[in-house]
Amino acid sequence: MTDTPIITREGGPPGVTPEQLAAVITKTIPLRRRGTPEEMAKAALFLASDDSSYCLGMELMVDGGMTQLVNPYLT
Repeated sequence: MTDTPIITREGGPPGVTPEQLAAVITKTIPLRRRGTPEEMAKAALFLASDDSSYCLGMELMVDGGMTQLVNPYLT
């Protein structure tokens, strides 16, 4: 989850505010915080720069550790 205005928009489950939903999701992130747009941009800039010239066919996960967890709801 990236901390952008879209996470505070309406449209979630009835009776749950967007802030409450964001707080619940944030608790599931191993780093216990939402990512920033700047962190996402830095990852993209790395892949677009010469610093990543030896990276080939890889995935750069910028998710606060979420992919390191086993989600019982997805298995």
